[in-house]
Amino acid sequence: MSLLSSLRSSSLSTSRHSSSAQASCFSSTPNNLVWVQKKIQVKLRVDHPELGKAGRVIRVKPGHMRQRLYPSGQALYCAKDGIPFHHLQPSFPPSSPPIAPPPGLSRPIVELMTRLGVKLKLSPDQLKSTQEFRDQCIQEALGRPKLSNFTTPVNTPKPTTASIVPTQIPKGLEDELQRLTRQDRQPLLIFKRPCATDSENLYASIKLKEVLDQLFTLLQPRFKSEILFEILEPIGSNPIKNHDPIQGPGTLRPIKTVGDHLFTLGLGQSDDKRKTFEFIVRVEKKISS
Repeated sequence: MSLLSSLRSSSLSTSRHSSSAQASCFSSTPNNLVWVQKKIQVKLRVDHPELGKAGRVIRVKPGHMRQRLYPSGQALYCAKDGIPFHHLQPSFPPSSPPIAPPPGLSRPIVELMTRLGVKLKLSPDQLKSTQEFRDQCIQEALGRPKLSNFTTPVNTPKPTTASIVPTQIPKGLEDELQRLTRQDRQPLLIFKRPCATDSENLYASIKLKEVLDQLFTLLQPRFKSEILFEILEPIGSNPIKNHDPIQGPGTLRPIKTVGDHLFTLGLGQSDDKRKTFEFIVRVEKKISS
């Protein structure tokens, strides 16, 4: 009995010691030292189902960032102000703070080519020219002043200085326009548009293109509409009130009122050799039945 009692007492003391040791390990008293892993600040580049949406600055464990997020391109290391390290532009003056462009745009093109495994046969001058063109696009996107040492990128076609040959005026077109516009105070074109009974303002204005289309129907099929669009250009229109003389060619605004309007048309592509023709466009009220 004495041996059995001694074994029981030793087992009870052992269990009490183990329970007290476990309690001391999980105790919340300030005397116990607790190791906490320090998290770092990163910025997401893509939407993550657990961490959040793209552009959000979060805190994660360094190992998770080093092994998962950064190699896959899902996040970038950030400073305390939330700007990724790879987006800092040391070339900016201190007065203007750096702006974070879209992810990856601030990386050198050589580093991107090496990371993606792209192999191109480019000379150092061509590579420098392409990098400067890329920097130019970034500066324009950020609203920065243009680079002074900008050169033409690789495989960019140079603008040609070939002179534009003007379209020749078809024979007989000038005489036909003079014949159509020779009628004194008689409308050449008549439009009917709905409007209120007690108002002169139209519900829908008449655009100058509609006037040209009606005029081109009078000139066809003798003259092609493609050529007429190139050599005929509206200069303006002005309303005629009480048969007062019209001063100036008017404006290029649509016709919005009922009545007679003086329409000025230009023939020719050069301003010094352009001839003008004037004719009257009448707008009448359309009575709905």
